[in-house]
Amino acid sequence: MRCEVGGKGAKGVKVTCKVTYGGKASRVDERKLSGHAATLLRGGKVYAAGTVGHLLSRRSIASGTYTIQVRTGTHAVTRFKVRLG
Repeated sequence: MRCEVGGKGAKGVKVTCKVTYGGKASRVDERKLSGHAATLLRGGKVYAAGTVGHLLSRRSIASGTYTIQVRTGTHAVTRFKVRLG
C-alpha cells in the first residue's frame, strides 16, 4: 500500500492511498479494495478516515509510520503498515 499526502482542502488534508499487489491477476483485488472504508491510525488515534482511495484528515499528519485499517467485510478488518513523508 502506498499513500501520499495531498494539498489542504476545505475539509482537511487529503491522503490518497493505492493498494498494490504483485502480478496481473491482482489488479481486480486493487479495484475492489479502493472503495472500502478505511482509517489511518497512529498510536491508537485516528488521523484520517474515508475510503482507501480517498482519506480526509481528522488531525494534522506528520511524517512517519502509520497503520491503515481497512474494513473488508461486516466484521473483518485488514491492517497495512504505511510510511508517510
